[in-house]
Amino acid sequence: MARVSFHNNNNNNYKNKKKKGGIILRNKGGGSGGQRGSLIKHAVIFGSLFCGLCLLIVGVNRFHGEPEGNFSRRSFATGWSDQPGSNTQQVDSSEGRRKLVNDRLLIVSHGRVMWYNIQQDTVDVLHENRGIYYGGFPGEDTDTLWVVSRPHNWRPDSTAEYLLEIDAVTGEELSELQIQSKFTHDVVRKGNRVYVSDTGHGDIIVLDFPSMKERSRLKLFTLKQHVNTLSPTDDGHVWAMLHNLGKSAMVKVDVQNGKVVQRIKNVGLRAHGVVRWKDDYMIYLDSDHGSLARVQIVGTEEEHVASPEILWSVDMSEQKYYLKGLCIVDDIAYFGIAISQERKSRADESLNCELAAFDLNTKSLLWRRVLPTKGLLNVVSAPHLDIESTAKAVMTRVEKNQGMELPPGDPLLAYPPQIGGYWDSGHPRLDNSLKNRKTGFAGGVQMLLYKEDVSKLKQALLQMPEDAWSPEVQKKENAFLAGREGNLNQFKPGTSAIHLIFSDRQGEDVFEFPWYSEKFSTLVEPILHRLLGNDVHNIIRVQFAKMPAHSEIKPHVDSGGYSEKGHRIHVVIASNPDVTFKVCEQSSCLKLHTEEGLVFELNNRLKHFVKNDGDEMRIHMVVDVSEHPQERTKLSKGQVCHYNHGKIVCPPQTVEA
Repeated sequence: MARVSFHNNNNNNYKNKKKKGGIILRNKGGGSGGQRGSLIKHAVIFGSLFCGLCLLIVGVNRFHGEPEGNFSRRSFATGWSDQPGSNTQQVDSSEGRRKLVNDRLLIVSHGRVMWYNIQQDTVDVLHENRGIYYGGFPGEDTDTLWVVSRPHNWRPDSTAEYLLEIDAVTGEELSELQIQSKFTHDVVRKGNRVYVSDTGHGDIIVLDFPSMKERSRLKLFTLKQHVNTLSPTDDGHVWAMLHNLGKSAMVKVDVQNGKVVQRIKNVGLRAHGVVRWKDDYMIYLDSDHGSLARVQIVGTEEEHVASPEILWSVDMSEQKYYLKGLCIVDDIAYFGIAISQERKSRADESLNCELAAFDLNTKSLLWRRVLPTKGLLNVVSAPHLDIESTAKAVMTRVEKNQGMELPPGDPLLAYPPQIGGYWDSGHPRLDNSLKNRKTGFAGGVQMLLYKEDVSKLKQALLQMPEDAWSPEVQKKENAFLAGREGNLNQFKPGTSAIHLIFSDRQGEDVFEFPWYSEKFSTLVEPILHRLLGNDVHNIIRVQFAKMPAHSEIKPHVDSGGYSEKGHRIHVVIASNPDVTFKVCEQSSCLKLHTEEGLVFELNNRLKHFVKNDGDEMRIHMVVDVSEHPQERTKLSKGQVCHYNHGKIVCPPQTVEA
């Protein structure tokens, strides 16, 4: 049976909050609990809980009836804990805090925000008593969560709506930001953008992350169309569900021009949820019909009448239900089931909804369980597993690999790479804590990842005019970073580079150059996605490095925050047998593999050098990746920034608005 941990966060202590804007909305009576002032108050609370438990047990038995079909359906029991997080996994380090178990889901309802542990069948309440809640995406790492707190849309006594940043373990409020939205029904993050479903105004609001400053507002819909769930894509679009207070439709919006480019009708009544699954399917909830459904997205025609497949429906012969909140993890769809209520009753604390689990591959219902939601269940998500967990299916069963095997007798076999984690793609990465001179070769020298088809990228680079690599052309057609000439002439004489993304020395200020989107994105991005998966948002540098025939890169060690915190990955685009790439420890050096198409991580915290003794040029795409998402600033065509003591300084006109 499940246990419930009630967090006693003292939300009166606003002085220690990091305020990011807006006006503090003070909770009357201590927010989500507050301090109890007397034994009488304790007795009243305990008595209320006991009575509530008795009523709840009766209600659950009446609510459930007999199990239907071959699945498990369980209820919950309540318990009292004065210690925040008492039923969460105990963690005692920042690293441990990031390792929240994979069998958790975040449940966001009209009444509270809470973790639900699927295996233990327990809940741990993070936040409550601040209106109704929506959303649920991670902050800059999984230590924090962002949710929307807003008034009920049934005769509200306030119009203020907030984005709350809360601690993912304790539920403590860390910051809040008032957003100019009305009846917000969804908030999702993709990389350094946050998308808000402003249902009351019919807008989709685009915010920059992590600043949360409004970037644009797409005025597309009406209040009656009731835009709710959002699903941003990799190609600059957002799918949105139009509830329509009746016959619903999915629409695809071009964020750049703010226009609807595709509309899919006939997806049910008062529908919710838009979760992309297996490339061309959308899984969603036909809420009023009580159905989990899917529709295949085929073609790009502007308007299309769907023929949805109903995967499962709740039995409504005796009781009408309403479905809301959808998340897919490892091909299991998790969604909310509520007894149908009038809108004014959806925040009723006595309303406790069910969570259901459905296997999309076997098309079978696994279980239904009642949770203490204290109101309508709005969102099911897994923000600790994926930033976009409500927009696309999450896979934790990625077959994490150990990289490519070395041939027998290879000297590098004596120094196997020390794996420190995995990218979203499943490819491993070196342990940064071991990349130093003291550890030397023992920390890993070269991690062979996989072979990539670089033929199209190679062709494009070889067909470029020779002067396209020159500073003169870069200053006119791309953007240029001045101030690094001395370093390049000292260690890399004769070599040249094309910057697509580049950072300062610390790897904190990241700039995107015009040629990234204008010339190379269609060639480079598929490679980067195969390499990193969703962690492409962590990239801090991408550059093409060219060595002409009979040139060298002299022995050096990469230094600065970008190399200490980041991972240096090479994609070999053009090479020849006479290229020698070595990494050294004191007087001993090891030769690396540099065949065309090879993708590998280099321990660039050790001394390394390259010689091209061949008659052909050598070109690598060099990628530096942080372990956390990085926001980028776009530079304008033909503008020059200056690299000054490790900082990148750009005149105001070089940055695009």
